[in-house]
Amino acid sequence: MTETIGRTASLTEEPQVEHLLTLTNIDFGKEGKIKRMYLPRYESLIDYSRAPAGVQFEPAIQILSEPAKDITIEFKLKEGEPFKFRQVNKKVVCLSVDDYRPLSGVSCEPLSDTHCKLALPKAQIMSRKVLALYIPCERTDEVQPSDKEKVEGGLYFALVKRSQQSEEDIEGEDPGAAEPSTIKILRIKKGRVVYDLFKPQSSALDNTYELEPAFRASEGTSTQFKLRLTLKHQGPGWYKFKSDDHSKEAKVFGHNPEERPAQLRSTKLQSSSNVCEIKWCQETGRSQCKVGGDAELCYCQHGWATSFNLQAVLLTPHSLRELEKCLALGDFQKIGKILEEVRVVGEIDPTVIQPPVCTIGADGKEVCTPPPDCWPTDGKR
Repeated sequence: MTETIGRTASLTEEPQVEHLLTLTNIDFGKEGKIKRMYLPRYESLIDYSRAPAGVQFEPAIQILSEPAKDITIEFKLKEGEPFKFRQVNKKVVCLSVDDYRPLSGVSCEPLSDTHCKLALPKAQIMSRKVLALYIPCERTDEVQPSDKEKVEGGLYFALVKRSQQSEEDIEGEDPGAAEPSTIKILRIKKGRVVYDLFKPQSSALDNTYELEPAFRASEGTSTQFKLRLTLKHQGPGWYKFKSDDHSKEAKVFGHNPEERPAQLRSTKLQSSSNVCEIKWCQETGRSQCKVGGDAELCYCQHGWATSFNLQAVLLTPHSLRELEKCLALGDFQKIGKILEEVRVVGEIDPTVIQPPVCTIGADGKEVCTPPPDCWPTDGKR
């Protein structure tokens, strides 16, 4: 034992760091015949046989309560591929998505050219609603990286800080075969939602954390997929997405920002209300890139991470009958009250990572992704 001021401490005191997750075998998808660094594939985390096609999913973890320790996460690229992590001064580069600059206290230690350990202090985790990070990669082959690779080639990762409202334990039905463009909600464990998007072994996080679906939305892209509840009915009740009063859309609870994101064009519910169709259209901000003719950091060099919330609720026969009566009478005020009183059993938190359009390259010069060909400058589609 060793004496310290005011207390006695053991030399083998428990470390104040918790290793949260290791992502291995990270590969990159092809565009044409060439693997591109803006198409990472997290083979140990995401079940791509069940993932909606055409969506660039990234890892995201929801913080359900304040962590007791700092956390670490390891990223390991697939061996034998022509990619490595970018390093400066013997440290792997790790930048905030907001401004593509390092964050105080956040470090990324190289364990090899293709393996790094990200260290996140608790204070930084709790300092913002959504903490989104970018770890750039570099090519080691003779292929010239495209401008898009120079701007957003590498890995993205998000932490979403939002407390949990439910402690429900609900089993799921047999999810069956994968459905096109659909993420299935398999069960709810102590209020934590489990998705078929993630491989079973990757979901073994403690009650402080939860894996959430996140996707990258580059300038001028439109992303669409469905969320389906596959929960077993408990007695005479049905699990549905909470709707927005009498509309045919799921109710959206803003988190970051606190209102419904403008890019979220649709959360349309199918007739059974256990399927929600998400449509996200990432507008272009390129017309705002030059401020007064100045080429300093501006809108285009600032990314953004957005998170919003959908709720799964238990709808009883009584509440369903009341809703039908109110619809027949056109009593929309009472409809809203009934919907507010239904029991929330789970919360779904999709997160969107929006990379910047431009950045400063390794040579100190500005580099920008090519503007989209089919997206009007006013951002409408």
